[in-house]
Amino acid sequence: MKLLAIFVLHKEGDKKVKILQEEFNLESFGYFERRGVQPLLVFSARTVTERTALGTRQSVEADQNVN
Repeated sequence: MKLLAIFVLHKEGDKKVKILQEEFNLESFGYFERRGVQPLLVFSARTVTERTALGTRQSVEADQNVN
Protein backbone atom coordinates (compact mmCIF):
# COMPACT_ATOMS: atom_id res chain seq x y z
CA MET A 1 0.00 0.00 0.00
CA LYS A 2 1.28 3.45 -0.92
CA LEU A 3 1.52 6.31 1.54
CA LEU A 4 -0.49 9.12 -0.06
CA ALA A 5 -0.36 11.73 2.69
CA ILE A 6 0.81 12.36 6.21
CA PHE A 7 -0.61 15.06 8.48
CA VAL A 8 0.20 16.63 11.82
CA LEU A 9 -3.04 18.06 13.19
CA HIS A 10 -3.98 19.93 16.34
CA LYS A 11 -7.33 19.58 18.07
CA GLU A 12 -8.18 21.62 21.13
CA GLY A 13 -11.53 20.80 22.71
CA ASP A 14 -14.43 21.47 20.35
CA LYS A 15 -12.56 24.01 18.22
CA LYS A 16 -11.87 23.46 14.54
CA VAL A 17 -8.98 21.14 13.71
CA LYS A 18 -5.78 22.91 12.60
CA ILE A 19 -3.34 21.38 10.14
CA LEU A 20 0.16 22.06 11.45
CA GLN A 21 2.00 20.17 8.71
CA GLU A 22 0.98 18.20 5.65
CA GLU A 23 2.87 16.31 2.98
CA PHE A 24 1.46 14.57 -0.09
CA ASN A 25 2.77 11.89 -2.43
CA LEU A 26 0.42 12.10 -5.41
CA GLU A 27 2.84 11.06 -8.15
CA SER A 28 0.76 7.96 -8.93
CA PHE A 29 -2.17 10.18 -9.98
CA GLY A 30 -2.47 12.09 -13.23
CA TYR A 31 -1.88 15.84 -13.22
CA PHE A 32 -5.58 16.73 -13.33
CA GLU A 33 -6.57 14.03 -10.82
CA ARG A 34 -4.26 15.48 -8.17
CA ARG A 35 -6.40 18.60 -7.90
CA GLY A 36 -9.30 16.44 -6.70
CA VAL A 37 -7.40 13.93 -4.58
CA GLN A 38 -5.58 16.42 -2.35
CA PRO A 39 -8.72 18.17 -1.00
CA LEU A 40 -10.31 14.76 -0.41
CA LEU A 41 -7.34 13.68 1.70
CA VAL A 42 -7.45 16.94 3.70
CA PHE A 43 -11.19 16.54 4.30
CA SER A 44 -10.71 12.93 5.40
CA ALA A 45 -7.89 13.83 7.79
CA ARG A 46 -9.93 16.60 9.42
CA THR A 47 -13.02 14.39 9.72
CA VAL A 48 -11.12 11.51 11.31
CA THR A 49 -9.40 13.91 13.71
CA GLU A 50 -12.68 15.49 14.76
CA ARG A 51 -14.12 12.03 15.53
CA THR A 52 -11.07 10.78 17.44
CA ALA A 53 -10.99 11.23 21.21
CA LEU A 54 -8.30 13.53 22.64
CA GLY A 55 -5.17 11.75 23.80
CA THR A 56 -5.52 8.80 21.42
CA ARG A 57 -3.79 7.88 18.17
CA GLN A 58 -5.34 6.56 15.02
CA SER A 59 -4.10 5.42 11.63
CA VAL A 60 -6.32 5.03 8.59
CA GLU A 61 -5.89 2.75 5.60
CA ALA A 62 -7.77 3.35 2.37
CA ASP A 63 -9.35 0.67 0.21
CA GLN A 64 -7.19 -0.90 -2.47
CA ASN A 65 -9.31 0.58 -5.26
CA VAL A 66 -8.19 4.17 -4.63
CA ASN A 67 -5.79 4.05 -7.55
